[in-house]
Amino acid sequence: MTPTAHSLPRLCLVDEAGHTKPHHQQTGPLKGGPNQPSSSKDQIMTHSVATLLADAAAAVPRIDATEARRLQAEGALLLDVRDAPERAASGSVPGSIHVSRGMLEFRADPESAYFDGRFDKGRAVVLYCASGGRSALAGKTLKDMGYAQVFNLGGFKDWAAAGEPVEHDQ
Repeated sequence: MTPTAHSLPRLCLVDEAGHTKPHHQQTGPLKGGPNQPSSSKDQIMTHSVATLLADAAAAVPRIDATEARRLQAEGALLLDVRDAPERAASGSVPGSIHVSRGMLEFRADPESAYFDGRFDKGRAVVLYCASGGRSALAGKTLKDMGYAQVFNLGGFKDWAAAGEPVEHDQ
């Protein structure tokens, strides 16, 4: 099926009064590109990183190391979403598995060819990254995918600074 103008998503702009208008009705060049200050007259509607992180923090409870250890002892999946070089350089939480943030959806979806059988929507998942941002976003993604018990341990640096055990891959 060939898309028509009516079936394609439309980019909308917001005027000073908060009214939206389709992008094709705009006159003049679009303001606010990556290196240009945006005009208060017309701005593309977006979600900022701060908004995404706030939404993730509201959806995914932050827990401390004691709670993470308790959940892990009860069978939770402890998930490191940092990139492989970060994990190799600083170590990991003992018993955690590594799934980089970029592969999470593929590993967590049973319909994906890349599904990791250790993921189970009935199993609690505790995520961490370097400082807590990626793990919050990853947790929100898992919630959106139907995982009900998702927790954000936050940053590995906090875990290590608290004197918790650190495992180094061989």
